[in-house]
Amino acid sequence: MDLVFIRHGQGEHTLDIPKSLQIKDPPLTAKGEKQAKLLRNQFPLTNDDILIISPTRRTLQTAFMWSENIDCRKIVSPLVSPRIFPIIPDKNTLPCDKIIDLEIIQNDFPTFEIDTNVPLDLWSANCKIRLDTV
Repeated sequence: MDLVFIRHGQGEHTLDIPKSLQIKDPPLTAKGEKQAKLLRNQFPLTNDDILIISPTRRTLQTAFMWSENIDCRKIVSPLVSPRIFPIIPDKNTLPCDKIIDLEIIQNDFPTFEIDTNVPLDLWSANCKIRLDTV
C-alpha cells in the first residue's frame, strides 16, 4: 500500500500574503487548476484508490480535477482540515482555512462522500480541534 499526501494546487489565498490569508473560501487559481490536472500524470489514480480530502474549496477542487473520470472513493473529512494547525487550542483559524459548510460540499461536490465517523460538531466552522480529539 502506498500513502501519498497531496496538499492542493495554488489557491487565491497565496497570491498576496498576508492580506490574502483573510480571504474566506478561496478557490484554486488558474495555475492551481493546471497543477491539479497535472496530478493525473504524476500520480495516476485507479478505481481502487481512496482520497481523504480536507473540507476546503481548494482541496476539494484539487481532488475533483485529479480524480476526474476515475471512480475511486473520495471522502471528505474535517480530521484532515487545516484547522489542526497551529496546535494551540485557544487560537482561531485563519479565514482562508475555515472549512466550508456541509451543505455546500454536498451541493458543489455531490460525488464525494462525507466522513460520518467523526462527531458532527467537528463540521462546525466555529469548532476548534483539540489534540485529544484527533
